[in-house]
Amino acid sequence: QIHADVCNLPFVMTKVPQAPMLGCAVLAAVAAGLFPDVPTATAAMVQVDRVVQPNKEAHQQYSEHYKQYCALYPALKPTFHAVAAAAAAASPAAASQLPAPRAIISPSILAADFSDLSGEVSRVLQAGAQWVHVDMFDGSFVDNFTIGPPVVRALRKRFPTAFLDCHLAVQEPLKYVSELAAAGASQCTIHAEVFTPGCSSSLEQAVQAIRAAGMRVGVALAPHTPVDLVAPLVESGAVDLMLCMTVKPGFGGQAFMPEVMPKVSELRSRFPLLDIQVDGGVNAQTAAVAAAAGANVLVAGTSVFGAPAAAAAKQGMQQLGEGDVVTALAASISGLMQPLRAAGFRTTG
Repeated sequence: QIHADVCNLPFVMTKVPQAPMLGCAVLAAVAAGLFPDVPTATAAMVQVDRVVQPNKEAHQQYSEHYKQYCALYPALKPTFHAVAAAAAAASPAAASQLPAPRAIISPSILAADFSDLSGEVSRVLQAGAQWVHVDMFDGSFVDNFTIGPPVVRALRKRFPTAFLDCHLAVQEPLKYVSELAAAGASQCTIHAEVFTPGCSSSLEQAVQAIRAAGMRVGVALAPHTPVDLVAPLVESGAVDLMLCMTVKPGFGGQAFMPEVMPKVSELRSRFPLLDIQVDGGVNAQTAAVAAAAGANVLVAGTSVFGAPAAAAAKQGMQQLGEGDVVTALAASISGLMQPLRAAGFRTTG
């Protein structure tokens, strides 16, 4: 009851009260092939015992304490990052004891078949992709126009548990932050370059707005933008992910720019726990270069959705079946994951 009153949200009690054990059982059932995915396993295995409704009067008494609680982690995060960075700088041995960032593949739907977007996203998730990269351009920052919050909202409705990695490459990102959060974005990445002198808002303000809206914060750097432009903000703990573009932002299918790798290496050296993402021209060969430099999150569009095996399987899907497409996509994603594993990034948790 206290939990419901503090959060002012219904508290759902399951018949199996040990949530960690139940979660492990769900994952084990999917791994064993008893269910095709986590949502299906959850629907079958998680049974609601009762729902505890919040007491509005009690919530008012807790409201001030709840605000302080919600502010606690953001307030402590700079300290956590500072301690980790200091340990890494002081001793390579200390750095080796820090938990490695997670290896993540984020297929970009910019290369997907938009006439079957739901099917494309469903297949890459089944094939093992951890995130789904959503490129959002309105023609103001790059010479391309893609999609907006309505498509994110549709994806969230169709895939309630998916991590929607939204890349907002626009001149005025603050215009879209609240709508994007309401649509269900998990993370919002904005470009540092749009905040020029005389701009009506600052990068710091935009980052704060994204955090306040409940999304993870990402900051993107174009190929020739230096790390020093954003280093103080990253040092403060305000940023969850740095995206290093390895092509000119705006269009898929471009060649990977290896000259960006020193920037990736600098970020990894200075911020050992940070998620560092590379986007542009990523395939099985360039993934190895990016992982060796320190990137743990790889955005791949053409090399996943347009991979020869996957394309051939999709063309013959009526004869071969949906499973063949998923298998082909899984092979592409596995090929991208291998360099991340070899670089020491963790694949669980």
